[in-house]
Amino acid sequence: MKIVTVLRSGGDFQIGHVQALQRQVAKHAPFATFDCLSDVPEVSTIQLKMGWPGWWSKLELFRPDINGDFLYMDLDTVLVGDLNDILAVDKLTMLLDFYRTGKKYNANLVKPLRQGLNSGLMFLPEKARAVVWDDFIQRPKDHMDYHRRGGDQVFLEKHYTGKAQRWQDVLPGQVVSYKVHCAQEALGKGPVFRGIPRDARIICFHGQPRPWAVKEFKDLYT
Repeated sequence: MKIVTVLRSGGDFQIGHVQALQRQVAKHAPFATFDCLSDVPEVSTIQLKMGWPGWWSKLELFRPDINGDFLYMDLDTVLVGDLNDILAVDKLTMLLDFYRTGKKYNANLVKPLRQGLNSGLMFLPEKARAVVWDDFIQRPKDHMDYHRRGGDQVFLEKHYTGKAQRWQDVLPGQVVSYKVHCAQEALGKGPVFRGIPRDARIICFHGQPRPWAVKEFKDLYT
């Protein structure tokens, strides 16, 4: 199995974050290969070509010159157990968004948010990627402008809702959110670490804090 991440220069993520994820893959998935799609020569095994800004660089994962099936994970992903079950998945799979689950987000909402997808961890078969690329490449600027708020996730929802299975359904408990499952909001302090769920294999850090800012995970980045 091939594991792929993306590093676009000029943002929050750095070379050291790629190296840290690569070390975690070597520990928890030693038989997997690791590639980085990047415009930074020091870490690039697949060159970014399009110059799309920010999270939109992730859409280059769908280029037709990138062959084979692979597992994609964001750079702020933490691996905490063996990935055997996760690497055995062979169908298009994304995350059910940890907040847009079809349930109430908080007590102030009268209606529940509709379900959505999260692109932080995706198994992307080659045959499932062409429809995304063919749509996006026709008018990338229009898509980026229209989906300015939701970004790549909302664009991918258009193609994959109802088609992609969700990690939470396929492997319950193995893929978790730091903010939802590992931390608890403390007044004036933000999320405070409470522990890792027993069955967790992957912790997704969406937004703040980043894992290297959480003392329990800082050693992964040194």
